[in-house]
Amino acid sequence: MAVAVLAAALPAAAGSMTDFTLGLRAEYIGEEQVIAGVTSEQTTLRAAIFLAFDGYLSDPRALSFSGFVERAVSDFERRENGITTESETDDYRYDQTFYSLGLRALSALPVSLGAGARRVRDDVSGPARGGLVAGLETSWYGDLYLTPFRTGSATLSYHSNQFEADDPETLRDRAQTVGRFAADLGGGLVSGGLDIRHEELELFSGLQQQELEVGYLDLALNRGRRNQFQTVLTGNRVRIARSGSEPTDWTTVWKAHNAYTHSWASAGFFRVFADYQENSGPAGDLLAWVAGATLVKSLSRAFATDAEISFLRTEDEFGGLLDQPVASVGVTWTHDGPGWSVIMHPRVSHIRVSDDLGNESSSTGGQFFGSIRRRFRRGYVGVEGEYAGNQLSIAPSAPGGGAGGVTFLAGLEKEREWVRLVFSAQPTGRTGIFTNAEVRRVVRLDLGNEVTTDTGRARIMLRWRSLVLSGGWSAVDIVGGDLPSTTITSDAGLTWSPWIWLAFDGRAYREQREAEGSTGDLEWAEAGIRLQYARLSFFARVRDETSYGDGAQLRDFRRYWIGVERTFGFGIGGRRQRRNSGWGS
Repeated sequence: MAVAVLAAALPAAAGSMTDFTLGLRAEYIGEEQVIAGVTSEQTTLRAAIFLAFDGYLSDPRALSFSGFVERAVSDFERRENGITTESETDDYRYDQTFYSLGLRALSALPVSLGAGARRVRDDVSGPARGGLVAGLETSWYGDLYLTPFRTGSATLSYHSNQFEADDPETLRDRAQTVGRFAADLGGGLVSGGLDIRHEELELFSGLQQQELEVGYLDLALNRGRRNQFQTVLTGNRVRIARSGSEPTDWTTVWKAHNAYTHSWASAGFFRVFADYQENSGPAGDLLAWVAGATLVKSLSRAFATDAEISFLRTEDEFGGLLDQPVASVGVTWTHDGPGWSVIMHPRVSHIRVSDDLGNESSSTGGQFFGSIRRRFRRGYVGVEGEYAGNQLSIAPSAPGGGAGGVTFLAGLEKEREWVRLVFSAQPTGRTGIFTNAEVRRVVRLDLGNEVTTDTGRARIMLRWRSLVLSGGWSAVDIVGGDLPSTTITSDAGLTWSPWIWLAFDGRAYREQREAEGSTGDLEWAEAGIRLQYARLSFFARVRDETSYGDGAQLRDFRRYWIGVERTFGFGIGGRRQRRNSGWGS
């Protein structure tokens, strides 16, 4: 009934339409690898056929659909021989069948629906290699869209994905379910967002299970566009269970952010804020809160001032306290003339860190930012740079230790210094030179040990019409700590499309590492070409990769592949609205 009513109300778009894209692809891949005198060669022949379709019934807003069907067959031949080993040869085959269908109904009504399903069948014959495991993957989703108001919307969704291997002993079975509710309210006096998600994940045929819950709430009250009150609440928790054992305790992280902002149109703003965070779980507990204020105010057309104060306090589960007050002030001078644009921004800050045992450290640091740009009738040339030094702060540990990352304090960072330079030239819209360079030093006090990290990086990009050349260099030197090391990387790249039907690309990379007297080097280069004629596409790529350890070659790998693909498009009924479909979608 609803579909009929909607179709009658929208006669301009009446009718049905389906667009089809049929594609064929053939590919040859050759690989050669040498490790410790053993040579392995593998050749792959792959052929695929696919059919993609999308369209609608009656009206696009009444019922629209899209689908995809693909059948791919890959034959592998592998040979292995060495100085002291006999030659071995084996053949195996990998087949994949892919189906998918998606539906969207009643999209013009306040309540609409979306649903879809996918099925992927993998078949392997011969000695399976790596991650090629025979099995069946099924997934489906259902979405309920609510748009009762012009400025608000909500979505209730449920997604399920499951892979069942033919041989359970491969431990590749996987199951995941995600339930989510998201809502947005924008415009007017009140705006906000809500996002709640529950996820269950089962891996390795049930040997590991994970449960994750995430919540996010953002509310803002904007009175006259000059006074805004904002509250943001976020929280997540995760627990893991392994086969034969009880789930771990929940690892929980939740945060609260509250802020009031008063704006003076383009003349600046004043903000006060108070944040709170609590971490709890098997790794330990932590409480942290910070409060402060920020002022940015224009004094004249050329001058503006900014100031910030804050106070951070943290407490761990053993009652240890750390306090960090911060104060900074800066001034900005701006000149914006017809030919020159100049910005100068010096800033001074003072930071003090103390704990409950009477230990104290403080520093007064400076920061300077400058930008000069010369404008011409057909472009510009500009340079900007920044320096900062003698900074002190409480350093958090690396993220990834819990749900949403953790912020357990690991030590102090002091004498943070860096210099950043950026040069850019843009004579025309399609031509330009862009370069940037940065030198940074960080001295870290971690568990009583002093660790110094020096970082340098530079990058350049040249663009002329469709030709883009790029290159980069970086070096990281770590002195002190558990693992002193030096890492140097460099890379170069090229992309060029002289015509719409022809494209080239290439990239080279080198990495040099040294740690505790041992060295490790990695080098690789890759290049490709693509030729397009109507709906016929040819492509070819080659990659060469070599790794070294203490000067000796560890691995030599070479891969090359060529292929061709052809697509055919046709439609039934309605007005054509061709969409891109194929392997790249």
